[in-house]
Amino acid sequence: MIGSFLIRKVFNNRFIESVKSTYDSDIRHEKMIRSLPRFTKHNSRIGNYNFSFPDAQSFLSMREEIWNKESYFFESNSQSPLIIDCGSNIGISVVYFKHLFPNSEILAFEPDPELLSYLSLNLESNSFSDIDVIPKAVWTSNSRLPFLSDGADGGKVANQTTDIFVDTVSLNQFLTKRVDMLKLDIEGHELEVLHSCAENLYNVCNIFIEYHSFKNKSQKLSQILRLLEVNGFRYFLDSAKPRNRPFTYSSNELMDLQVNIHAWKN
Repeated sequence: MIGSFLIRKVFNNRFIESVKSTYDSDIRHEKMIRSLPRFTKHNSRIGNYNFSFPDAQSFLSMREEIWNKESYFFESNSQSPLIIDCGSNIGISVVYFKHLFPNSEILAFEPDPELLSYLSLNLESNSFSDIDVIPKAVWTSNSRLPFLSDGADGGKVANQTTDIFVDTVSLNQFLTKRVDMLKLDIEGHELEVLHSCAENLYNVCNIFIEYHSFKNKSQKLSQILRLLEVNGFRYFLDSAKPRNRPFTYSSNELMDLQVNIHAWKN
């Protein structure tokens, strides 16, 4: 009895030491990630999933929004829901959707050449081989347009000459059947793209839109909400960047408003 008790005590002590060591290691790793300068390449984990990334700040921001706050969580009666992820970045959202629905069908659109390489790497390192990765920007038509890349999470189709051109594809052609979740994070072109596929929005059950308002352009949030309303959606708005003293707030940021729009049909 005494021997058995001592064995259990030693085992429990080792287990506690192991958990504490892992916890301390995680804390050190978290502090290190948060201290990295912007646009420093590194890697980390979210749960059991491995991620490589080109920018710690954007990684931490996406981890908080997607995994901690679960901004993309939804329910479906289908065991294999169709999810269209426009602006997949390095794949954190794609992995989250696969974690939520292991048998889901996912179309992952990412036009940024550098982020596309991280997306492919992260899907491979986490053993996801059934994702349809499409290296194009969703747009109002099939075309080829200039693209501004910021090396993190702000790349977008541009109205100016750049060294990078990307292929675009009409989103409308992918909405001709039931879509359980449409995620739209395309840095300022949300309204144009939604208007171009308005005829097929009745096929979409849930939409997440990250609306971007740039200081040098008119705000179009009300038009997006109206488009959702006439297509039978209810919605919830959540500020992607809360601020104190909004009437007198001033900064050097290009955007004066970022809103997460969660829209669904009853």
